[in-house]
Amino acid sequence: MALRFVKAAILVVASSLAMHASAMTQPDAEKLQAYLHKQVDTENSYFIVPILPTENSNRLAHLMLDSLWKEPAYRDNMRAWLAQNQASVMEDLLALWHEHYHKAFTESLDLLDDDAIKLLWRLHRTNAMYAMDRQYCRTRTEAQVADILRAETDKLIVAQFDRLATALPKALTGEFARQNSPRAGERPNSNAIAKIAMKTFAAVTKEWPEEDKKRIEGRFSYGYQSSTPQELCEAIWVTSRAVYDSYIEKPNAMLSASTLRLSVVKSAYQKALAQDDAPGGATQPAVQGFTPGKAVIYYPKIFNNKNVNGSTTYKIAVDDKGKVTQVTQAAGGVKPASITSVDGTVFTTDTMLLRVVESYFRSGSFVPKLVDGKPAPYAFSLGFTWSWD
Repeated sequence: MALRFVKAAILVVASSLAMHASAMTQPDAEKLQAYLHKQVDTENSYFIVPILPTENSNRLAHLMLDSLWKEPAYRDNMRAWLAQNQASVMEDLLALWHEHYHKAFTESLDLLDDDAIKLLWRLHRTNAMYAMDRQYCRTRTEAQVADILRAETDKLIVAQFDRLATALPKALTGEFARQNSPRAGERPNSNAIAKIAMKTFAAVTKEWPEEDKKRIEGRFSYGYQSSTPQELCEAIWVTSRAVYDSYIEKPNAMLSASTLRLSVVKSAYQKALAQDDAPGGATQPAVQGFTPGKAVIYYPKIFNNKNVNGSTTYKIAVDDKGKVTQVTQAAGGVKPASITSVDGTVFTTDTMLLRVVESYFRSGSFVPKLVDGKPAPYAFSLGFTWSWD
């Protein structure tokens, strides 16, 4: 029996899973901060500055980390967080911090002024299309449009670098301070914001021609699917401009373009960061007669950008009650043979995968095998093809 996992990795979330014999040494805040800088260099800046990773956004990420580190509220928050969170592998601890940081990032948005919110809106994914000629949606290929977007995004980062480098760390510091010492009434009323945003959105869409109105409404509809890449391009172009350019401010009528922008920007970044933080999934092994336990399969962070590839075969021993008693590697292997963590710890790749497979199968159970009508122990071989391209 062979199972293939392409562009996916399996890791089992289980308290008993350990990647190496002894737990890693818990870093202090200064070391964790240094690992964050190292991640920007070895991976990219998105987990610090959630916009298109470029050389300039990487430079911005380092500057933001340096600015944050100067603030007691950030350092205190990280120290308190470290006291409550642990992991066996540094990449897993960093992933947990990313999730914590990303929640702070989105919650800090109400501390930014409207100009900064407008800037983040244009920097969000494809909204850089705002500056593109609309005709390009119909006359350029998808690849050409993508190149234009990358250029426009980087151009905007460069033009607004100082604003971003000042406003974002300041807002984040304010949010970490709110987390450190919560006080009633210091955050905006989310229900009131939602009501104003919905009413303003309806007013904004009315200002556009009927076909564009449908495009704008479609972009904010659940499950929206464009008919063609060109149509999607136009829908993004129209929506980016409708949100960015709106100037409606009528408090007595509960209309506020700035509130609408805050709402949609927060929602957009929350969704994007939640997707980024979510464990990447692979189909669970469908093995006849096996019922999985509570273990969950997800991409192990340490395998990111390591190009792990290979095939392995495991011998799985099952007792007369259907419980797995032993998993051993019978053949095969993966490359690279070892993986180095961001903190310098070296892991044997085959050993890591063996523990992953063993933990997964030990968490569940097999239907007992009958021999002459009686339950009996047995063993079988199971092959995996691993690929993280």
